[in-house]
Amino acid sequence: MEKDEALRKVQKAETALLEIFADVCEKNRLRYYLAYGTLIGAIRHGGFIPWDDDIDVMMPRPDYEKFLEITRTGLPEGVRVDHYSREGYRFFGSNTRLENDRMQFAVPRGREVEWQSVWIDLIPMDGLPADEKKRERQLRRFLQNVRLLRVAVTAREGAQEGLSRGRLERLALFLNTRLKIGKLLSIRGVQKKIDRTKRRYDYDASEFVHGWVFAYKGKCVYRREDFLEGALLPFEGRLYRVPRNYDRVLRTIYGDYMTLPPVEKRVQSHCVGFREGESRERTEE
Repeated sequence: MEKDEALRKVQKAETALLEIFADVCEKNRLRYYLAYGTLIGAIRHGGFIPWDDDIDVMMPRPDYEKFLEITRTGLPEGVRVDHYSREGYRFFGSNTRLENDRMQFAVPRGREVEWQSVWIDLIPMDGLPADEKKRERQLRRFLQNVRLLRVAVTAREGAQEGLSRGRLERLALFLNTRLKIGKLLSIRGVQKKIDRTKRRYDYDASEFVHGWVFAYKGKCVYRREDFLEGALLPFEGRLYRVPRNYDRVLRTIYGDYMTLPPVEKRVQSHCVGFREGESRERTEE
């Protein structure tokens, strides 16, 4: 299967997951917003950025927690929520995922490919203090825990490819390689600590909020008023919720998001193959 054909199949499978997600949210009156590249795609392309191969959705913490509880049962066969508190969770550096185990795509891993279930990322949004110095301290606390998580995960699975690292993170990973200090850490325990840190400030009582993803670090700080009830925009033929002031939200991270990147940067980040009806496994190319 050609890469372009595989990419489009993955996009359609992810769109089907997004429809399931939105149905649950609408039925239970849960707040959510298309986010990051998915939001850019909705505004600029009316669907996926043509070379994009994932979907990101943000949810205020109260709605996110309700979603996790609601989806313990009642999802279509093969569809499940992957979260660090649940058996079999393995994407320790990721946010919560809604997955379809009956559809997989191939992710390059050196000379091998790893078959992963098609997913969409669900990113909880939490409050931040109004005072700028306190806000910076809160973000630093979170960063420190994320670095600790990377050390713990490295001890178990090796260094994760494609992640940008600061000087302290590189030092921590180096020490872990030599001393295996990450083996002394509980991965699930660090994940719980990250959650506790993020929940320190209530979303609905905060002027500032954040929806953290590793790639953007401290840029993911927004004004809560830019979300509220949200707005509706089309994405792949259906209307979905987006931030009320999506322009300011996106400019906070990307600046001029309407200008297409150079041709050499229009590349997909995950998918090199697609298949249906088989379990995940790792095979050589």
